[in-house]
Amino acid sequence: NIGLRSDEIEHQKRLLGTLNTSLGNINKNFEETRELFNNIFEAIPDTVAIIDCDHNIVMTNKKEFRKGDKCHKSFFDSDEPCKKCRLKKIFKDKRPSTLEIQNGDSYYSINAMPIFDKEHKVDGIMEFHRDVTDKRNYQEQLQQADKLASLGQLVSGIGHEINNPN
Repeated sequence: NIGLRSDEIEHQKRLLGTLNTSLGNINKNFEETRELFNNIFEAIPDTVAIIDCDHNIVMTNKKEFRKGDKCHKSFFDSDEPCKKCRLKKIFKDKRPSTLEIQNGDSYYSINAMPIFDKEHKVDGIMEFHRDVTDKRNYQEQLQQADKLASLGQLVSGIGHEINNPN
């Protein structure tokens, strides 16, 4: 009886050793995958943030924004939520939202998407912030150049009409 029990214990010991090796490999693969995810996440040039329903930053890829801070304070240095708060809109509509926001002299294109819980309720949002200040300035310069070109054509036409009778 003792011999059978000893054999059974040895068999269980080998199984636990195999299981322990498998768990070690899984843990190693998990750590490698997590490190790869963090490297990719931090390499994204735009600001990416996950924000909970209380306006707290849960996760971000930029070091200047801290986990737990209010999104409106971190991103726009405001003590109150934004007037066009994406979070409120997404909680209401349960759909992605895209808008452009001015902060001082800078313009940002913000894409916000809902994050759903198991009951399909909005649990938070994921936002992508892209600085579009240069693009917007170029568009304004192009519009100004178009206006000046149109004005030049108008003046040229008027000058031609005045000179024709002469």
